[in-house]
Formats: sequence, structure tokens, C-alpha cells
Amino acid sequence: MEQPAPRPAQPAPTPRPTPLPPAPARLPLAELDDNVDTEDDEDHVGSLHRGRELATSTDLTRGELLETTGLTDSQLDALESFGIIVALAGDDGRTRYDDEMLAIAELGAGCYRRGIEARHLKMYWHFAEREAALFTQVLLPYVRQRNPASRAKVQGELEELARLGRRLRTAMLRRALRSTLTE
Repeated sequence: MEQPAPRPAQPAPTPRPTPLPPAPARLPLAELDDNVDTEDDEDHVGSLHRGRELATSTDLTRGELLETTGLTDSQLDALESFGIIVALAGDDGRTRYDDEMLAIAELGAGCYRRGIEARHLKMYWHFAEREAALFTQVLLPYVRQRNPASRAKVQGELEELARLGRRLRTAMLRRALRSTLTE
């Protein structure tokens, strides 16, 4: 009996490379990192005293506010019902909106476009009230002094506290997003 011819030795199979796990999701958090130190005029608290500013302030009717911001009637109603936007009574008895309400309405419109409604924005109002109460406790001793130097100190300290608060919120938001939205 003849033995079959030996088969030529085949090279050992090359191990397939193990696929790398998918890269963790990367969020555009660099923008938050980049903007921590930037100053923006909209981020300044501004003067606490509204004397002459009121005369030069934006004075928009409801229709003008809606047209300027792109909000709908129902969206503005919701923002007003939650106390986020407060209308002022104009000299002619018509409802008016000033610069602050315009800025809030523009930000609210941006939130609406991204699926965030007025009821969600209420948390920002609550936070602003709490932050204002904290700043008031810190600054009240200067306010009670009632002299020009202490008034200037109040304004400077308020701007610094607001800047620090904004940077702290941004850093904490970045940390929270990294822990919840990255794998």
C-alpha cells in the first residue's frame, strides 16, 4: 500500500488584527474651553442704575419683538407666563419690551429652535435669582456706605463676580457633559 504524498506545509494563518473599539464620542467641548476667558459685551451685568438708560433703551411693541426675534405668539405667551419675559407698560398704555427683554427673547427663540421650551428655561430664572441673592449678600456692605467710591466698588465687584460665575458654570457644564455624553 502506497502512502499518499505528504502535503506541502501551509504557512500558519496570519492572525486577523483585532478591531479597535470605536473611538469615544467627541463633543464640541473645545468651544467651551476656548470661550472661558473671552469677554463678551453681552456677558457684562451693566449698570444697576437705569436713570438715563431707559430713555435710550429699545422700546419694542409686542409685534416688533415677535418680528425681531422670530418667536411665535404662543412662545412669547409661554415665556411671559413663566416670568422669563416681563412686559412694561409704555406711555401710550401699550405693552412694551426693553433691551433686557429683547436679549432674553432672542435667547429664548434660540432655545425654542433647539427644542427647549419656556418651562425648561425657568431653571435659568431660578438660578439667576439665587445668584443675585448671593451677590447681594456679598455686596450689600458696600451699598450701605452710600459714597461714590463704594458705589464704584460695587459695580467693579459685581462685574467680577458675574465673570467668575459665568466661568464656573461653563467649567461645571463642560465637566457634566463629558461625564454624561462621552463613552
